[in-house]
Amino acid sequence: MFELLARRNKPNLIVLSAYRTGDGQLAKGEGVISLSRGFSAIGTPATIAGLWNVNDETVSQITSNMYKFLLDEQSSGYALHLAKLAWLNTNQTADAMYLPYYWDSLILMGTNNPVLLQATTNKIYWYAAIGALMGVVLAFIYLRKQGKK
Repeated sequence: MFELLARRNKPNLIVLSAYRTGDGQLAKGEGVISLSRGFSAIGTPATIAGLWNVNDETVSQITSNMYKFLLDEQSSGYALHLAKLAWLNTNQTADAMYLPYYWDSLILMGTNNPVLLQATTNKIYWYAAIGALMGVVLAFIYLRKQGKK
């Protein structure tokens, strides 16, 4: 957090998908002292955190879908909401998986603004294209030298 505090531009959203990152000790006049509160204290406008022990598979699917909705320029809270609905509308292995314990641990604390994300490009394609171009150039140089002999 000290490194983030020193930065001039703070992240717009922190996602803490581990269990109980939004839970903590209740202090009079202060509220809940939790890991997510630390990010709020350094100026991060929004945090998504878990309130109780979570199911790893469920949370990974919900956060994955949430990032997809963020790429569609949805607000952070609405993207989380849509990801939870997607989970509920998917066929689960057992009826118990539809209980809120599995899908409702993650909550948004802070502002509900869009987070501008860009889809990453796979760098291996760029490396392959550069390598192929270098191969063509080297082959051209080699054939040209062979032609002069």
